[in-house]
Amino acid sequence: MTIGFTMRAISGVAWYQVLVDGAKAQAAKDGVNLIVGDAESNLVTQNSEIQSYISQGAKAVIMNPADPQGVASSVTALNQAKIPFIVVNSNLSAALAPQAKCFVAENQTVASGLTGAAIAAKLAAQGLGNSAITGVEVGGFPGEVVTHLRSDGFKNAMNKWFSDHGDHPQVTWLPIQYAQWTDDKPLSMIRDIATGHPNLNFVFAESDNMVPGVLQGLKQGGVTKAIVAGYNGQTSLIKMMLDDPNGPLQAESTDGPFEQGEVAVQYAEAAALGKSLTSECPGGNHFVESILVSPENAKQWYHPDLQFVEPAGVTKD
Repeated sequence: MTIGFTMRAISGVAWYQVLVDGAKAQAAKDGVNLIVGDAESNLVTQNSEIQSYISQGAKAVIMNPADPQGVASSVTALNQAKIPFIVVNSNLSAALAPQAKCFVAENQTVASGLTGAAIAAKLAAQGLGNSAITGVEVGGFPGEVVTHLRSDGFKNAMNKWFSDHGDHPQVTWLPIQYAQWTDDKPLSMIRDIATGHPNLNFVFAESDNMVPGVLQGLKQGGVTKAIVAGYNGQTSLIKMMLDDPNGPLQAESTDGPFEQGEVAVQYAEAAALGKSLTSECPGGNHFVESILVSPENAKQWYHPDLQFVEPAGVTKD
């Protein structure tokens, strides 16, 4: 069986590479011919890759869309060719999403909510539960589904934590910074914000590859008391919390990239064989487990042989 897998990007992004590694491992285990393409964040390239998979006789396609609506022509082509497809990590637009056999990801609202609640608790512990608080988020692209889900999850969970604990801080949300998921853009963005807002209290980086830039930007901007939340559970950052529990990085949510790759291939195989995924993907979604990692439990989740925390792949006790 041949399955095509088009990634929005791979090169230079460790998380994407681990996702692909999980997919390749599952394909090798099952004897599947998995063709992996790197669209390099280029929508034209991604649509071309999908057309190529159709021409090569792929029985199913997995896509990590570079744009939620921009692959519409490819979705039409796959439907016309009667080739089922699975979406992984980044979802399609509301108009296109129901046409996928399954969307495999973490529940991004829940995962970001873990860090939102954790940061609220940390701020309250600093005596800021009923004070003026200023924070900023660093996300991907304007209008992107992923960015909005993570932003909303973080904000709503933070507000709920304060409300549930009888706190009523005056939270000022500075305009979200769109760093396009890169590791270099956050530094100057956060440095400028820190310079203009010396009383900045927290930063939520919606992807771990942006965290080092955030930390450096805070340092260069002269802000030493702001706390930072990340998203992905990257092992190097878990080690940072372990080594410096009182440092700026205070919360990480995980999203299991290796497991996402494994599951996407499993479901692509099943869909190619005409199997129903109703029970595995209720409502069209399969969410891998997300957990909160903080300085308090970093030792439990630090596994130097993994690039990211994989809750399903390690022993929790």
